Amino acid sequence: MPSEVQNAGGKYNNIGKGQNRLVFRNPRGNKRFYAVYDEIDFAKLAYEWSSNGTTWTNAQVIIEDTSVLNAFDVKIQDDGSQLVVYIIWHDSSLTSYRRGTISDASDTISFSATQTIDAAISDILAGPQCIAIARTANGRLVVAFTEDITVKGKQYRQTKLIGSNGDGAAPTWSGETIWDDPSGSANNDDKNQVWFGLESMSGDRVLLYTRIPDATSTTVYKATTAAPTWNGTSFANTTQGNVLTNNANHGKILSGLVDADNRAHLIAFDFREQR
Repeated sequence: MPSEVQNAGGKYNNIGKGQNRLVFRNPRGNKRFYAVYDEIDFAKLAYEWSSNGTTWTNAQVIIEDTSVLNAFDVKIQDDGSQLVVYIIWHDSSLTSYRRGTISDASDTISFSATQTIDAAISDILAGPQCIAIARTANGRLVVAFTEDITVKGKQYRQTKLIGSNGDGAAPTWSGETIWDDPSGSANNDDKNQVWFGLESMSGDRVLLYTRIPDATSTTVYKATTAAPTWNGTSFANTTQGNVLTNNANHGKILSGLVDADNRAHLIAFDFREQR
């Protein structure tokens, strides 16, 4: 991680606010390492790059003057001529997207202008891992995010999906749908326990892995997955599949990936008390 993050002074917030590939290596060009993180002191989202993984450059700003950066996610793609970097984030009022590129002759990331995805999701109240992005093999973007709703005086954190018509700098976003509606659950103790990630799969599919409330208890959360498809118009195949259902300390999926054979792999924390 960047040298500044290693300092005891704690100038930067945790790098783990998003999902996966907040640290990545460019397989092309100069093959630099990159780390993306949020900076507390000056309310910025920034990145640094390194040639050896230990010595890092000065911070390069991605987002300036973000007053409350709730969560962000980063994914990459080699498009055959350059490395493409997709960044999604939301602050206290907006959900935003930027597309970056790293040419083979460059170390810096060249970013497009910031795009606000949809005003309809601008009232998000988020926890550390409450937004994720993936690019489908067919070249569209899928974003998972949380949105808080109030039902009979109680707030619930639902999980929603939205997709784009392409992976350019300013695609059109549509198809917003609720994937998990917890309003029928008695489990509303800590909405920040809702978190998830997205990874691309073949065709129109993405891997969605989550930790969401179990409607049968006030304390139990469950780890679930889905492989929704996004055809540019609507989502399908969104059925949930349980991975872990235990007590309040269980079912925490930490990370996920899809290998070259299109098989999904998950790392999960499953604490079990021994008696």
